[in-house]
Amino acid sequence: MRVFLAQIEFLQPDLLLLDEPTNHLDLPRIQWVMHFIQTRLQDLTIVTVSHDRAFLNAVADMMIVMKTNKTLGYFAGNYDTFEQTVQDKEVFNARLEAKLTAKTEKMEKQVAQMSVQGRKAGDDKKMAAAASKKKKIENVGNQKNAKGHR
Repeated sequence: MRVFLAQIEFLQPDLLLLDEPTNHLDLPRIQWVMHFIQTRLQDLTIVTVSHDRAFLNAVADMMIVMKTNKTLGYFAGNYDTFEQTVQDKEVFNARLEAKLTAKTEKMEKQVAQMSVQGRKAGDDKKMAAAASKKKKIENVGNQKNAKGHR
C-alpha cells in the first residue's frame, strides 16, 4: 500500500479510485493511510468505496450515494453527517405522512357528516358539496411541492 500511495504522490493524478482501501490492513496501517490521505492527498479528488465508517469519517468531505432508482444523491460532509441527514429526512417524511393521514381522516369524517345531513334534509347542495369534498380527499398528497413534483 505504501508503494502504491508513493506512486500516487509522484504521478499526481487528477482522480483516485479506491475500492475498500482498508481491507486486510491492521489498525496502524489504516491510521497511516488515513493520515496520508488527509495530509498529502487533500487536494486530490478521491472516490472511495468502503465499509469502514471510521475511515470514511476521517477522509470524506462529500458522500455520493446511489439510490434505489439508480440516481445519485449528494451530501456534504462525512459519513456521520450523511447518516444524520438521512435520518432527519425520514423523520420529516414520517411527520408529513402523519399529517396527510390526519387531514384525510378529518375530511372523510366531514364528508360522512355532510352526506348524512344532506340525505336527511334532502339537500342536493349538501350532497354536491360532500361529493366535491370526497374528490378532494382522493387528491390529498397529490399536490405539487416546492420543486413542482407530486
